[in-house]
Amino acid sequence: MKRIYSIIAISSSLGVFTFGSIIGASIYCTLPGKNNTRFIAHRGLSSQYMQNTLKAFEAASGKNQIWGIETDVWKTNVADTNDYHFICSHDANPFWEDATDMQDTATLKNWTTADETREIPMSHSSYKVPDEGRVVPTFKSYLEACRFENKRAVIELKQPSQTGIVEGYTDTDWYFDEDDINAIIDLVDDMGMLNQATFISFDHQELQWVKDYMDAKDPTPVVHLQQLVMNEKQLKDISGLDIKGCIDAGYDVSLAADICNSSIVKYAHNHGREVGVWGNSSVDYPTLWDVFKNMGIDFITSDWLPNYN
Repeated sequence: MKRIYSIIAISSSLGVFTFGSIIGASIYCTLPGKNNTRFIAHRGLSSQYMQNTLKAFEAASGKNQIWGIETDVWKTNVADTNDYHFICSHDANPFWEDATDMQDTATLKNWTTADETREIPMSHSSYKVPDEGRVVPTFKSYLEACRFENKRAVIELKQPSQTGIVEGYTDTDWYFDEDDINAIIDLVDDMGMLNQATFISFDHQELQWVKDYMDAKDPTPVVHLQQLVMNEKQLKDISGLDIKGCIDAGYDVSLAADICNSSIVKYAHNHGREVGVWGNSSVDYPTLWDVFKNMGIDFITSDWLPNYN
């Protein structure tokens, strides 16, 4: 049985990759209009709750407007038999330094037992959100929140591979390997969610590992793979492709708002691919969404809850 892959490249001309800026969350919902635009809640409903917490995931899961929930997955040095081996965090050091005397060691790399740091508060959100539930959740608890209301799990493999170190990541001896990726897939499979999952990454090698491992499974589920790209130069450096080349190779694309245009949307749709968009907080969200909807955009990624009826 042949597997179908949908590969989405997210491209940005911004200096840093911050979903929490323009349309920062991951919430795919359906907007009225000539197309069905889906919303993904980025790091959960992160405009109202601390990002990448169980509270944010559960809040997003309970919203009808939201199609999927995005998170960032890292590994710790907790034993791989423990649920805290894979956790949800945007950064390698998610902890609030003022809350612990472990400032120099409270990183995911140095997290060796689940009990020692599971209750250390996470760093504050850029939004004025409650501190309630501000602790690092397990990847498994995120999957449970998605499954509870049948939301798509949009899983960013955030930790780079050794060959795919991204700009700004300096810990070159702390990376995902192929066994880590396979273990993440197995956990999703054990939760019965492979047909309800999308794997995304800046690291092209990790997506290739996902594809290779899924190809060996029988029966083969429908798998969605999204290539995340900071900008077109980075896309070329990582994959050897530009945006149109990415589309030609069978990838979907998701673009920063400032580089998205109807020409790219039309090109992608003519080639059977889909287009997503995200942006920054300097733009009025509802106005942006109307513009993108009329462009025929398929996906909008945002920290905010859509306000359409």
